[in-house]
Amino acid sequence: MIDRERQLAARRAELLARSEALRADIGARSQELVKGWHGAERLVASAREIANRPVLIAGAAALVLLVGPRRALRLAGRAVVVLGLVKRLITPRGYVKP
Repeated sequence: MIDRERQLAARRAELLARSEALRADIGARSQELVKGWHGAERLVASAREIANRPVLIAGAAALVLLVGPRRALRLAGRAVVVLGLVKRLITPRGYVKP
């Protein structure tokens, strides 16, 4: 009987250690998911902001009609890069948006 109790105690300790390792793995993986969600949240916020500006939508539609979809996407990509750079230059250093 004592031998059986020792086996059970050893098995329990083994399972507890394995459980701890699995919890740590889940925690690390969840941090990766949170980082991915942050990017998705920013994308959704940007889409909502654009959707609330009908003039911007009309301008984008006119651009696609005038220059074609491929060139419009290329121009939009460049505009995003330029606007990001301008925003960084304009925003004072050390200022964190709440």
